[in-house]
Formats: sequence, structure tokens, C-alpha cells
Amino acid sequence: MQTPYEMENPEAVDPIEHVHQQEVLDEKRDEFMRKYLKRSWPIRVLRIVGVIQLLVALAILGVDLPIILMFAPRWQIFAGIWTFIFAFIACVGTLHSSRLRG
Repeated sequence: MQTPYEMENPEAVDPIEHVHQQEVLDEKRDEFMRKYLKRSWPIRVLRIVGVIQLLVALAILGVDLPIILMFAPRWQIFAGIWTFIFAFIACVGTLHSSRLRG
């Protein structure tokens, strides 16, 4: 049954149909990305990138930990800790995505 607005405006979009089309498009995009990523980024490459990110994160922490223990200026502590946290999150995300694809 059409609402008065839909009768006046033939270009009105049905919200239920819009949601359904959006879900279909999201599924197609996810399927396309899975196929594309499998061709362009093999699992082995993703795991190597994840391990490199982990090593970089640990190196950052290893360099900053002695500075932190020696009571360095606060900006160095702040930058070092946040850089380690972001690098570690990137590493975990990369390794987790390679595991999901495997």
C-alpha cells in the first residue's frame, strides 16, 4: 500500500527494498574483495608482512623501554608507547586477516 507521499512522488524509494539492495551490494563487494585479495595478496605474503610488523613493534618497544626506565622526557615516552601500540595493532590485524583467509 502506498503512502500519500509515494502517490505524490513516484521517485520515492521503498526503505525495505533499499535495505535489501544494500545488503546484496555489500555481499557482492565482500565476495569480490575476497577473490581479488586472494589473487593479489597470497597468504604467505600477508603473514610475512605481519611478522615484519611484529618485529618492528618489538624493536620500537625495545628501544623505548630503556629510555622510559631512565625517566626520559615525557614526549619521548608518549611517542614511543603510542607508536608501539599502533604497530602492534597493525601486526595483529594483518596476522588475523591472513588466518581468516587461510
